[in-house]
Amino acid sequence: MTRYVFACRTGWPIDEFPRRRDNLPGEWITVTSKSDLTLDLLRPLAPRYVFFPHWSSIVPKPILAAYECVCLYMTDAPFGRGGSPLQSLIDHGIRETKLSALRMTEQLDAGPLYVKHLATVQADLIYTHHSDDLNADHRPVSEATMIAVRPMPGQKVVAVYGFETLSSTEWVFQSRGTAFRPSHFVGLVATLGRKLDALRAYHMEMRDFPHPRSYEAVASLAKLRGATVGLAAAEAFTVLREVDP
Repeated sequence: MTRYVFACRTGWPIDEFPRRRDNLPGEWITVTSKSDLTLDLLRPLAPRYVFFPHWSSIVPKPILAAYECVCLYMTDAPFGRGGSPLQSLIDHGIRETKLSALRMTEQLDAGPLYVKHLATVQADLIYTHHSDDLNADHRPVSEATMIAVRPMPGQKVVAVYGFETLSSTEWVFQSRGTAFRPSHFVGLVATLGRKLDALRAYHMEMRDFPHPRSYEAVASLAKLRGATVGLAAAEAFTVLREVDP
């Protein structure tokens, strides 16, 4: 029997796949941990393909070299590629898309560059990821933000704040010196409901309580952060830079 490996580290595909697996040919093995995806696991399985619908990590080179690895991308690639592809399509009024299966090779998502357009940002207040989130992709985003808004003469940005992301920020435990320590609070009493409604656009990423990435946990954190500073609800940030001109 032909074997296939389904490698995924995100909640909603992991939850959905067992409901559809019985309708697929062959034998399917699910891998949900980065540490479990090893040559020792794959050798005896000898899978025909290793599918990566939502891995959020670097696939080791020995595995890419030894097996046919396939990335499942949630748009009609190359159209719509980039960060948050589905949300980007929705923002542009596109309601239908396709799922692309891409063989994982060098420069998979690079492609030829046809046009360069200078993007300018006019802002005096910037929010970015906390620099030591557990999500590996959050850290370079935070670093790139600080690089982009260096405090050069004439720089208009007066404040850069890092926000917390549940199931990422709090899992970098306080024993690490760079763990999230809130130092800037914004009242959320009037807008907490709007925040929860906005999260419903990402319902596939949300989990059931007591998972931290649940609606109940988001509301509870807002109340805790608010109570810390005498408010009924608040959003907490760490100050990455503030300038008082």
